Amino acid sequence: MGKSLEDKIVVIGHLICFERKIVSKNNEGTKEEIIFPKSSEELKNFIKIFRENHPELAFIDDVDHIDNNKDFKYIEINNCLINDEDKAKIYEVGIPVKGKVNIPTRRGFNFYIYGDCKLSQVFNQLPFGILNKNRTGVGATTLEIKSERNSIIVVPTKNLAFNKAQTGKGKYLYVGSAIKGKADSGTTKKDIIKYINNNSIPYKKIITVADSLKKVLGVLDYLKIDRNTYFLVVDEVDIIQSDSTFRPKLENVIDYYFTFGRENRALLSATIGEFSHPKVREEYMIDIDYQIPQKREINLCRTDNPNKLLCDLVLGIEGAGKIVIAYNSLTQIQIIIQLLQVYAIEKVEDKEEQKRIKQEIKDKCGILCSDASKNKVKEFYQELSMNEENKTLLPKEINFMTCAFFVGIDIDEPFHLISVSNTHVPYTLLSPNKYTQIAGRGRQGILSEYIIYNVNEKNIDTHNLSNYKDKLVEKAKEVETLYEATKAICKRNQEMIPLCNKINNAIQSHATENVGDISIPLTYKDINGDYKISYFNIDALYEKKVLKNSLYAHPRELEKALLKEGHHVFPTYNSIPYSNIQKQIEKIVEDENSETLKEEMESAISELKKLEKENSLSDEVLEEYINNSSRGMKTFYERFKSLYKYIDSNILIDKLVKDEETLKGVDKDQYEQWYQSIIFWALDEKHTFKIAMKNTFLSGKDKRFTPDLIKQEMRRIYFDLGLKYNEHSIIALFRKFFDTSEVHNRHNKQRYYVVKEVFFDSLQAVHKEIIPSNEDITSLFKI
Repeated sequence: MGKSLEDKIVVIGHLICFERKIVSKNNEGTKEEIIFPKSSEELKNFIKIFRENHPELAFIDDVDHIDNNKDFKYIEINNCLINDEDKAKIYEVGIPVKGKVNIPTRRGFNFYIYGDCKLSQVFNQLPFGILNKNRTGVGATTLEIKSERNSIIVVPTKNLAFNKAQTGKGKYLYVGSAIKGKADSGTTKKDIIKYINNNSIPYKKIITVADSLKKVLGVLDYLKIDRNTYFLVVDEVDIIQSDSTFRPKLENVIDYYFTFGRENRALLSATIGEFSHPKVREEYMIDIDYQIPQKREINLCRTDNPNKLLCDLVLGIEGAGKIVIAYNSLTQIQIIIQLLQVYAIEKVEDKEEQKRIKQEIKDKCGILCSDASKNKVKEFYQELSMNEENKTLLPKEINFMTCAFFVGIDIDEPFHLISVSNTHVPYTLLSPNKYTQIAGRGRQGILSEYIIYNVNEKNIDTHNLSNYKDKLVEKAKEVETLYEATKAICKRNQEMIPLCNKINNAIQSHATENVGDISIPLTYKDINGDYKISYFNIDALYEKKVLKNSLYAHPRELEKALLKEGHHVFPTYNSIPYSNIQKQIEKIVEDENSETLKEEMESAISELKKLEKENSLSDEVLEEYINNSSRGMKTFYERFKSLYKYIDSNILIDKLVKDEETLKGVDKDQYEQWYQSIIFWALDEKHTFKIAMKNTFLSGKDKRFTPDLIKQEMRRIYFDLGLKYNEHSIIALFRKFFDTSEVHNRHNKQRYYVVKEVFFDSLQAVHKEIIPSNEDITSLFKI
């Protein structure tokens, strides 16, 4: 005869029970006996023993809340009180038993909610740890905003942060940069201090974006306020995973997250994936399941011409309700709008009627995108706003949406949803989680859902996809070990710091993973200035790899993924010829975008010259421009920021712009020419590198050098200073530093370079700032 014991806590209605099930086996068979505690004291004892046996699973807090003289009504889990509202009558909290198989690998619990309700009807505030909501629109952020404690809430976009703060009518504070078209939307250090010191607001609610979290915490430190008097919430944490590759500051959010105590922090998402970050994996996971599953009916439309199929679909739905089109490419959206106009008049002969229909289509279309792209989309730019009933409505009948609006927003009216993943534009590819997030924007439900996609079966790399992430982590760990070694050397011997800096720069430049022509770093500088593994970049790289080489590499993979989630999927396939009209419109849009970029450049140049005149240029100001500019302008601002300290802005702008007609920026090679030249010119005359180069190539009467002699001397200088160079481009590198001319000797047919002077000396420019003689050259030159 044998016995097994299983303990769990069951919350039924308004009663908390400790259920002990004893299973006995004897010759007569199996017998189950379930016993319940007779008093609150017995329940307290069980909780105490349970905690002692399972310290790593100590979910149940504040045993003293159990009152001997009252019915069992409440229990606190992760500092969160379970309410007894009617819509949340039954919860079951499963507790793993020691020695039992299939114990969850994550520490945490599962809630099973009967009924369709908001989280405020279940919890009094957010529990600490990771809350996997498993659906959108359940009011998790609102729950924290209305909780009776101080909160810092990090959300994905500044428009979302600003709009959330506005609902508080002065009781909540938005912290972030200014938003175009919204007066007084920027937040200064003084604004934060004034808000925190406002005693009329009992519970402070600071709503910010990732880039401004450092500013908020800096004010708390300045005021000597313990961070743990605030509860930190990072909303839509999966966005940090997916967007960290092009927004490096996102990873710092998690660094700051772990500066808060375990019970003062939470990560939220409706679509949480697997984390490779070891500290995040140690967080308690609260998984919510629902009696009423959120399954969707999805029309899955595979095609070889996504843009044409999208137009056909929109024109077919038009008039039957508002439409939202999720397409993460402004260029493709602009093409679609023009195609819609052309296709709408295909069978119309009257010129005036054609003109009327085209204008009508144009008036129906709007684009929801970041305000940094406002100039690019011009009159189509739209924003979500609230009506008198505090409901957010779509601004147009046909609404295009980029990734800035894929998460966090509420749309309080039903609409038809069309999401597009186009393999010809890789950054438009969406994961099943993203489709869920997008569908979740419709708080009143959606009228219909379509997913349009194509597949790219060429150049597919499925080799070792299963352990791709493990290999990236292993590579990053090796890199981190190298950094730790140089750090240890510098601690022992400060004279080695310049050499270690060189080594670290070399490591950082090679510790990357290529995605197309973009290099994604596997490490990042944390908030303490140390190089650490970029786990979120690794997660994002893995997702991109899966999307490209699996989900969109085979016709039925996306369908299988959606079916696995339990959705009702209706697949179709349409082969549509690529027409000449599409090619023509693509060319028109390309030309229009070039003209728009020219206008943006004119405005940027004018503003930079004004700031120079006012002596107001700074890294902070330029960083603001970089963060809030369109993709086409970011490169210009970044290049300007890298050199503006050393040379007059007028000269610099002249060098960074290809020609006065188009105002297009110079290409990468030309920029590198100017960069190397200006940095060399700006070096202190006593800098070792500058002395070596000038003594070698500018001293003596005969300043003619054969290519072989130049290579020989350059190798010597670089070797002596421990610098790296590319053997194949060493002559080109030499010519970036000096103004030279090329001559040929007719007698011996020898080619020479005549060295005149330091390249930028010929411009007779005035130095704005001299680079000190002890500056580490590897942190200056992009070698």
